Amino acid sequence: MSALKIKEFPGLQRIAPETIEKHEMEQALRDAQYVLDVQLHDLRSEFLHREAKLRQDYLDRVAEITAPA
Repeated sequence: MSALKIKEFPGLQRIAPETIEKHEMEQALRDAQYVLDVQLHDLRSEFLHREAKLRQDYLDRVAEITAPA
């Protein structure tokens, strides 16, 4: 078997780790943004659900009050 021979390119070893680190940082930031977006979506959905329930409770009370006796 022949050993894999890697050709060296000037400056590549200095650039590659920095590029990899930047890519990892960028991906971590995107992951954090995604988590935040999901949490905000859940919060908005919960708010809309609770608001609808409060409005329905109000309408039910109004209906009870204004119902003919």
